[in-house]
Amino acid sequence: MRGQIKKALPAPEGTFRASFKDILLMNESILMLTGFCPCYIRTLLDALSTVHSQKVKKAKEQRHLHNKEHFRARQKVEKKKLKQQMDLRKLFLIQGQKKEEIRSPV
Repeated sequence: MRGQIKKALPAPEGTFRASFKDILLMNESILMLTGFCPCYIRTLLDALSTVHSQKVKKAKEQRHLHNKEHFRARQKVEKKKLKQQMDLRKLFLIQGQKKEEIRSPV
């Protein structure tokens, strides 16, 4: 009968939760081919991952600078447009006043 270990339980040691393809009967015995054993993984310096993380960090910084420059350029364009609009308003006001001055003596 085939089965699969789903989850190790915290207590008592060596207990687990499993599922099987068929229904288990009381007279069947279960043999486990692999068991849980503590596995300690040493931390190793992976040169490729550190280089990759440095490249990612550098790319992120460059993207940030690019976005900052783009924002500044957009602000500059907006200021220029606003200044043009203000200049046009002043021009229209001045022209309107001149027309009124010309009309008033008549």
